[in-house]
Amino acid sequence: MNKITKSISNAALARGLANLLGWLTCLLILLLAIGLILSFIGKQSFTLQTSAGTYHNATFSDIEFNWLPEGFSVHLGDNTRVHACQFSDEVDFITHIGIFARTVVLVVPFMVSLWLLRRVLNNIHKRSIFTNKNADYLLYCGLMKILVFVFVPFIQIFISYVANLFTDSQIILSAQPSLATLFMGLIFIVCAHVIRQGIREAE
Repeated sequence: MNKITKSISNAALARGLANLLGWLTCLLILLLAIGLILSFIGKQSFTLQTSAGTYHNATFSDIEFNWLPEGFSVHLGDNTRVHACQFSDEVDFITHIGIFARTVVLVVPFMVSLWLLRRVLNNIHKRSIFTNKNADYLLYCGLMKILVFVFVPFIQIFISYVANLFTDSQIILSAQPSLATLFMGLIFIVCAHVIRQGIREAE
């Protein structure tokens, strides 16, 4: 059992794994950027309520297909719901912008935290582990996660409210804070403290 544990905790293996995770983090950032582009061009799915019924996974770019999704689309799992205009059953462009803005305030902080985590993984790969930079990066990640948990739901509701003021189609005022986000933020802060403590003991 000790041999297995030592082989798993081998420094070279850990650095290689950190390098691999760093590249996977870059890939995830790229996928999130593509998701933002798809959202901007109207390929973000949402639940649409019209006089004819409810359409799940509807997208703005598929109006001519009776709201049925065609091709690639992005779904964030935030259960965005939209009421179409009462008389025309259409969804206005301002509603589209509102949904895109809701997506931006959720995804961009996540991309930034992934970029900070990528910096930490890159430093580990270079054998630079117990450094103030790594502690700062992890602390920033943790604080960003907590800020997202606390403020992003209210920002999303505010964006929906403002968009609804200028259009007949309505974004239902809702947001879903994730306890997992808060939990991850606290873990990052603890890890930052551990690194700082290791630096103090090494001095």
